[in-house]
Amino acid sequence: MKTAFMFSGQGAQYKGMGKELCENFKCAEEIFDRADNALGFSIKEICFDDEEKLNNAIKRELIKLAEKEYSSNKTSSNTFSEGHIVLRSEIKDNKIYSYILAEYGVYSTQNTTVPQTEGSASGPLTLVFEVSSSNEYDLIEIKQPQDGENYGNSLKSIFPEDLLSAVKD
Repeated sequence: MKTAFMFSGQGAQYKGMGKELCENFKCAEEIFDRADNALGFSIKEICFDDEEKLNNAIKRELIKLAEKEYSSNKTSSNTFSEGHIVLRSEIKDNKIYSYILAEYGVYSTQNTTVPQTEGSASGPLTLVFEVSSSNEYDLIEIKQPQDGENYGNSLKSIFPEDLLSAVKD
């Protein structure tokens, strides 16, 4: 009789899943090593050790988004900024999907000590990353809900059902 450990791929994965098995059973570690080789990147690193690295990648991409959307507001006294909350990240189809609540924009301190908003946006986003061969997160897509009457349906198309209550107004 053989024993198999299966991780379903239905969004039930969680940070650190399988780490205890790897630490306590050599055969589990060998399976993760084989998966790393087959994928071309370290699934162990993503599953066990990579939360800060993913947060930094999200921050980098939100700053880029702010710079793109508000570049006409850029002056020497302006600063691009972001804040985000990761509701969940999961691996699907060899990609990392991060479901976040974000705020990003450009802020000015010209003639004041209190930052003034020059332009900003906030709301739910899904950021989709690939993992490069050097284990870096490369953004491949940002999914945003549509404004207006299609907001609810478009939100359902980019967020898992169990997270919708966290992002609805």
